[in-house]
Amino acid sequence: MAYACGLEAPLRAIEELAGPVDLHQRHDGAWAVHTARAIAIGGDGFLARPFGTGRTPEAAVRALWESLTFLDEGRYVVIDTDGPARRVVWLDGCWIDAVFAGVARFPRLA
Repeated sequence: MAYACGLEAPLRAIEELAGPVDLHQRHDGAWAVHTARAIAIGGDGFLARPFGTGRTPEAAVRALWESLTFLDEGRYVVIDTDGPARRVVWLDGCWIDAVFAGVARFPRLA
């Protein structure tokens, strides 16, 4: 499937992170991106679900991409929220473990 406006690379990066991507048209002018694996944004003690919705398939992909890559300081993407979670950030063209990137900090066990 080809996408306009150079969205092939972001779509491939999302699929690398969260598995196959499906685009669904809910009704005229309302598209949504669904991923095979659960995605959330963490970093403040809560998990927020990013949304990939838009009036066109391209806008929906772009919305999800921006919600995953334009994060506030200290925020990161959480994958597989139902199991052993992976925490990552987009840095220099690839997904980097958030701990190694200095974004996620985990409490020390006594």
